[in-house]
Amino acid sequence: MISASVPTARMRQGDFSECDPALPNYNPILVSSGCVLPANPSTGQPFPGQIVPVDPNAQALLNALVPLPNNGVTGYLAAPSVPTDWRQEQIRVDQNIGQKTRVFVRYTQDAWGQTVIPAWDYNSLDSVEDQLNAPGKSAVLNLARTFKPNLMNEFVVAYTVDQIAILPFPGPSSPARSLDKPAAWTADNLFAPNKANPLLPSLLVGGGKPFGVQADAAILPWYNSNPIITSKDNLVYSRGKHTLKFGFFFEDYRKNEQFGFNTQGLMGFCNCSSISTGNALADMDLGLMLQYQEGTQTVNGQPVGGYPKGHWHMTDFEPYVQDDWKVTRKLTLNLGLRYYLFFRIHDVSNPTVDSNFFPNLYDPAKQAQLDANGNLIPGTGQTYQTYGNGLLACGTGGVPQGCSQPSYSTLAPRFGFAYDPWGTGKTVVRGRYGIYYEKGNGNESNTEGTEGNPPVSLAPTANNVAGYQNIIPGALAPVSMNALPYQEPWGSMQQFSVGLQHEFPGNNLLGLSYVGALGRHLARSRDLDQIPIGVGFMNVPALAGVVPGCDAAGNCNVQDVLINNEVQNTYFLAYRGYVESP
Repeated sequence: MISASVPTARMRQGDFSECDPALPNYNPILVSSGCVLPANPSTGQPFPGQIVPVDPNAQALLNALVPLPNNGVTGYLAAPSVPTDWRQEQIRVDQNIGQKTRVFVRYTQDAWGQTVIPAWDYNSLDSVEDQLNAPGKSAVLNLARTFKPNLMNEFVVAYTVDQIAILPFPGPSSPARSLDKPAAWTADNLFAPNKANPLLPSLLVGGGKPFGVQADAAILPWYNSNPIITSKDNLVYSRGKHTLKFGFFFEDYRKNEQFGFNTQGLMGFCNCSSISTGNALADMDLGLMLQYQEGTQTVNGQPVGGYPKGHWHMTDFEPYVQDDWKVTRKLTLNLGLRYYLFFRIHDVSNPTVDSNFFPNLYDPAKQAQLDANGNLIPGTGQTYQTYGNGLLACGTGGVPQGCSQPSYSTLAPRFGFAYDPWGTGKTVVRGRYGIYYEKGNGNESNTEGTEGNPPVSLAPTANNVAGYQNIIPGALAPVSMNALPYQEPWGSMQQFSVGLQHEFPGNNLLGLSYVGALGRHLARSRDLDQIPIGVGFMNVPALAGVVPGCDAAGNCNVQDVLINNEVQNTYFLAYRGYVESP
């Protein structure tokens, strides 16, 4: 169910007379809901007849992304259909080859199709719908052979792949039934290659009117695939009191994914801008943007438009040995050892999209300086648009693939026992202990989770843009990024338990167990540039008398500035030797 507010029919034509008590079209409901009469920012005077000229680009945005009211003056209600279609096909063939060998093959494919309204981004309307298609396929070959009564082997190889495609379509409330730029579209782009993107920019409109608009197709179309090959072999040999098991597990993991920020751009209109009419919808009519942001891929320091794509790869090899040893009639021991040979997830594209920030290689004196608005000053030092000053491409220049050195300290012992103290089969004491290592998923402690790091993916912002044809890059502000430790042990869990079980007369069972687990080196994130608790004063001449918390000499109370002047935080981060992005 969607319940929202949208512009009136008159407002869609630039007519704000419904908000003026002196005009015949006045509607007090709109004024009480927060409608502000726009004023010409050049003169400070009202527009004649309260009618604002509507730029054709603004009309295109309204026609594509903003529905007409259907519930009162500005109300919009809808209950769009959101079907989900799913199907699965599977075939399996089993074959016995003689008396000692059996084999089976299984193939499975399924399809998942879903309509998502509002779209998965921050849409508040159903003018955009996402079509999710997520087909998956898997195939398994299992071969088992009994060589002797006490010797058998099983070999399994499998292939799986899941694919995700999210495609934008005009939703049921799109008046134009299209999300594409019309022939009359003349708005500029920050990056010329992005002009080829047919989608209209994303849209945010807020302030000075009785409704809010959030509508876009985000970073769509979006694609993802995850092909994985696994194999394992298990050999079992029994001799006397020992049952020995040997084997391995192998995984070849790949992930291909698109990332980055909107290449069609994001236009934000707000009555809080310095060039506003006081009414965000009127600002959109005139092309007076608070902000315009656009994403691009960069190659060798040059913006080339479009979305970056990562092609990540990782292998995992795990040999093991285990002995189930029946020491006596009362005692059985389970002794095992597994070794985890993990290789870091890394991008295999050329050039790579993996980058990382190394604080020990960062020199604050070489970094671009910041102005009083917290933006980087061009020509004063290193920025995040190119590699350098701690920001390095992974897999090059001595930096290991995956941005972190591999760790080989992954021996994992296993121990278990079962003891029948009286040999009656009525009472048993059991215990176990094991270490299990985890390579982590790509979104946590590996470079797959750093996608979007500069300089591969950039999304600069232009502020206070006066006109759709005047979109030019603005000042560069510090951006956030993810950084990985150069040396990072693999995460592990220690699991252990001990328990007592006893059978009472009447087939009644009682069990009491203690179970525990300890995690070590588990993936976590923290702010590298977090100001420590207890930091008092710093001298920052650039902020002298500029922000609350700093005196005329630039002596600043750090905590006061952090609380009251969020944009200035980067000054103190730089003074500590770090910035939000290198």
